[in-house]
Amino acid sequence: MRIRLCGRLEVEWRGESVEGALRGRQGRLLLAFLVLHRDRAVSRDALVAAVWPQEARSGVESHLAPLLSRLRKALGPEHVQGRSEIQLVLPGDAEVDVERARADLAAARAALVAGDTATARTAAAA
Repeated sequence: MRIRLCGRLEVEWRGESVEGALRGRQGRLLLAFLVLHRDRAVSRDALVAAVWPQEARSGVESHLAPLLSRLRKALGPEHVQGRSEIQLVLPGDAEVDVERARADLAAARAALVAGDTATARTAAAA
């Protein structure tokens, strides 16, 4: 699985592009929020606040269920777990561009502190 959050959202799962199945801005926001918080389960209230930040909270939660259903259908129910709290569970070899950028930045900083400017430059460029 490969997920690109920076720039245009792209999700490649089992060799297929699946971001189209999420339809609309809210589906993409939901996936992005779950990817960025995949280390823990998040409440439905947090999802509603992330997807509809300007809306009144009452009545909007009913729109969350169809989005979660589409996401489960696109990725498989085993990857979108929970009901009251939702967690995205990606395969161990999943590639997420934001996570890769964080790792490259940490490597660049560590190399710079160690005085290895060539490695720092390479990691920063990545």
